Amino acid sequence: MPITPQYLMSLEQRMQLIQEQEYTAITSNLWAPSVYRTKDSGSRVERFQWFLTTAMITDEDEGGNVEFDDVEAIDAMVENKTAGRGLRLKYEQMDDIDGGGAQMAAQWVRDVSMYAALWPQLQTAKLMIGGTSATDYPAYDGKAFFATDHWVNPVEKGGLVGTYGTTYRNLHNSSNARPIDDSVTHEVALQNIGKLISYIGTIPTSNGMVSRYLEPISWIVPPAMGPRVATLTSAKTIASLASSGSGTTAAGTLDVQGLISFLGMGMPMVAKELAAAYGGSDTTYYVLCGPRGSARSVLGPIIYVPREPFGIIYHGPQTDAQLAIRREFLWREVGRYGIGPGHPFELHRVEAA
Repeated sequence: MPITPQYLMSLEQRMQLIQEQEYTAITSNLWAPSVYRTKDSGSRVERFQWFLTTAMITDEDEGGNVEFDDVEAIDAMVENKTAGRGLRLKYEQMDDIDGGGAQMAAQWVRDVSMYAALWPQLQTAKLMIGGTSATDYPAYDGKAFFATDHWVNPVEKGGLVGTYGTTYRNLHNSSNARPIDDSVTHEVALQNIGKLISYIGTIPTSNGMVSRYLEPISWIVPPAMGPRVATLTSAKTIASLASSGSGTTAAGTLDVQGLISFLGMGMPMVAKELAAAYGGSDTTYYVLCGPRGSARSVLGPIIYVPREPFGIIYHGPQTDAQLAIRREFLWREVGRYGIGPGHPFELHRVEAA
């Protein structure tokens, strides 16, 4: 088929339509937007400043003994990177009917548009899986994003000793592991959930004196844990076990509907990207938190910066003379983005051991 300006324009219009359809279909069913917060950027390296909650009220006795607060803040840096992919087709592939050029272009657009739609989610999952590394994903207090000893006040770093101590954890493992996978019974899983949520509720503001009143917003689990967590969040009763000299035996049923409601457990979000097959773990789950009465926080646990949204660079209108000397056709999907840790206390990683 001769390559004319009309043919090329028609092909690229079809490619643009496929791009829009594929992108819309994917982005309508993603879990990661619940985890990251999108921030605007105008430079290669973006710096964000977090203001710490250090204000408090104290007794002034008979009045006049006023103590003044300093507003403390800490910086976080996100570096924008370029990502993309390209397609090259020879003139012969486009011109010959059996070259399959149009079909190749259409398939490439479908594949690359799907990948562009998934990109923020893939990067979010990558951070969540690798977030125990202080080298790859340092939080603003210098610790790994998921750590057992985050500073309550990352500016003072222990200078303020409040009711709740000077550190908190958003990595739950070892003696603080709270497994809820098939390695424990439903009853033990609910006990572990209760302990986890109770602990999260004690994490204080940066003054070390007042709870942040954090509550679970979402549970993010790998596919292997989906059925188990769905059962826990929707069950009305579970089997209750009792220990005896001869072992563990059934002791009846336990009404848990009220407990589940009290704990604020909703249906889990299943994240395929967190599975062991993709470098994650089939027994590790995550709890997204927020202040009481807030469906989502302003700052968020993960920052995603769409410096330059992904898009395909097309040829656009061409003349017959231009097409006559063109021996190949190039299309490129390109974008710039940044991703980095935000508030550690808003996302908790819970390992089975």
